[in-house]
Amino acid sequence: MTPSGPFRPMGEDGISDKLEIPEIEDGAWVAPGVIAAGVPAKVRRELTDADRARLERAWKTYAGLRDLHKPQ
Repeated sequence: MTPSGPFRPMGEDGISDKLEIPEIEDGAWVAPGVIAAGVPAKVRRELTDADRARLERAWKTYAGLRDLHKPQ
């Protein structure tokens, strides 16, 4: 990974592929597979299988709603 302006990319897979959070302290990197929270963000814990399953359901639901309401 490389820096992206003043922001830092998070994760290497799934929902966080393109996620950038400006509150993470400049120069800090958040490893894939962890939960970071707070201002500035701090790693709180690793994602569990249940977390990953919930995130998978959430993005699929969100994408389905987007498609349902997308203008034809």
